[in-house]
Amino acid sequence: MVSTKPLTPEEVRAIIDGRNKTTKPNTSKTAKDYSTYTFFAHGINKKCNSVEEALDTFGINWLVRTVDIRSYCPSEVQFDNIDFFEHKGVIRMDNGNPLATVGASIYTPLQNHECLEMFKEIVNSGQIVIDSGGVFDGGKRIWIATRLPEPIEIKFKDGEKQTILRYLHISWSHDQTQALTVSFMPYIQERKLSLACYVPSGVPCSISVKHTTNAKDRMNRGGVILNKALDFFRDAEEMLQKLASQTATPDRFRQMLSYLYPDSEDTEVDENGNTKKSTEEKTREKIYDRWQKLPASLQFTDFGAMLAISEYADFDSKSIVRGCNSMDAETKSNKQNEKKLDSSLFGTAQKTKLKGIKAIVNFDKIVKAGGISAWKQQYISILTKKLFLLQELWLKLHYQTIFQMKSFKR
Repeated sequence: MVSTKPLTPEEVRAIIDGRNKTTKPNTSKTAKDYSTYTFFAHGINKKCNSVEEALDTFGINWLVRTVDIRSYCPSEVQFDNIDFFEHKGVIRMDNGNPLATVGASIYTPLQNHECLEMFKEIVNSGQIVIDSGGVFDGGKRIWIATRLPEPIEIKFKDGEKQTILRYLHISWSHDQTQALTVSFMPYIQERKLSLACYVPSGVPCSISVKHTTNAKDRMNRGGVILNKALDFFRDAEEMLQKLASQTATPDRFRQMLSYLYPDSEDTEVDENGNTKKSTEEKTREKIYDRWQKLPASLQFTDFGAMLAISEYADFDSKSIVRGCNSMDAETKSNKQNEKKLDSSLFGTAQKTKLKGIKAIVNFDKIVKAGGISAWKQQYISILTKKLFLLQELWLKLHYQTIFQMKSFKR
């Protein structure tokens, strides 16, 4: 259980920099399966009652600004001290860390306090609760996790229930890689698992927010975002309840996986002449193994199928950190956790979860169309081969005719 004791500024800075050596690693099986890949375990987890408190608690109460870029060359190079007029550097004003290089005429820094200011009114009124926050790459990107106070409760046929928290994940960057974005994210706290943001009704699962200088407009935007979130989670609750009511037999789940991860045409053979397992087959086995380990109330439902695919995406995928050989073990671990969280929320893992839940929600339509698609693919393949043979025959006859005409002229 996370302590609610207020953190000192030194402790906050130590956690942000990945230098908190007082925390003992959890070596239990649960920690191994569900490691620090989620926003609860990455960064700082502490309830904040105001935007100002969040800025201080999460170590993001600092400014950024653009500075001129000037070259510094080795002594053997005769040119030095050259100004790069078309570009500017972005730095943190509290420690001078460089964050990005940007176009001099097109970039205006967006401060951390400005990004959160539009949510100030709905935070102060208790309509959303700030739970956690942190940074990527020393401050290049910032994220804040807020939630709606009332969770969703999904009921299963056997009477079991699943509580799902409703999160608004706020993120922005200082290196031009991401606009100020609010993503709506269902979250299962006991499994430390964020679910894919998708509802069949077409309600958007995220909003990119345009920042304005008008204070009244900024406050109004907070209310608009809140209403969009309520619309999304209303539809999400309906979708998740439907998945919890639909039975998923082992055959049905295996068929889902075969559509998600079909075998490639190329097969490899080992030295004994046996066919090797394809990457897709190994992936299907890993997901199916996770599905079998789910509680019975979850397992034999489409909801359980969604969980198995989501857990595979978040917890089984590898995290590759470039240049990690020069890092110490603690820095490397922190970078890997950053990459895992980034993948879970915005990258490969999120795309995998989204692809999986779309396949589950539309499974019956996919099955119905699958035969037609397969027939079309086979028909096109046969037709292509026949056209190739006809082309080859035509070329053979063509050159044979030319050869005969030349022989006749002689």
